[in-house]
Amino acid sequence: METLFKQREERVAAKIEQPSVDPGLKLGASEALREIRGDLNDVITQDGREAFVLRYLQQEAERFRADEETLDALEADEPRTRPLCTCRDSGCALKEGRLPVIVQEASTLQQGIRRFRHEHMGDPVVLDDAEGELDSKIERVMQTYDHIMISLSNKIPIDEVRRMQSEDTVTAEGDESTAESEA
Repeated sequence: METLFKQREERVAAKIEQPSVDPGLKLGASEALREIRGDLNDVITQDGREAFVLRYLQQEAERFRADEETLDALEADEPRTRPLCTCRDSGCALKEGRLPVIVQEASTLQQGIRRFRHEHMGDPVVLDDAEGELDSKIERVMQTYDHIMISLSNKIPIDEVRRMQSEDTVTAEGDESTAESEA
């Protein structure tokens, strides 16, 4: 995965550096890259992904145990109502906001999560949630790289590319619901 991010990053950088690219388009691309800078730190390396999952587990464990006063300190709107894990182990790493050892020792985060799910005697709900949030960040980064490449290659402002993508998504969702209702 790191190689994929690196390749995309290099392609975008090379495209931005081309002298034939309009300065306004370069500015739009640079702004889009700034928007995802925080997400990049969380997704581009194995260590970044693990750090994100650990922060997420800690935050959600705190939200699960939080009262009204603590919520304000956490800057959270509401406490977590879903369980962190459904196992009966009171010392479960997830319930304590820790990354399970089996996940830490695996060669990749995904392998560790798969092994933990298989071997753990409960549903690791918060780990599933963390993985979903991480997937969303990865999707945002990849989509931003794609939007930048489309913008620079076709000489279209990035906001226009995003608008067209949004319209295509709405149209596709409408087509799916029409097909479902006709079936």
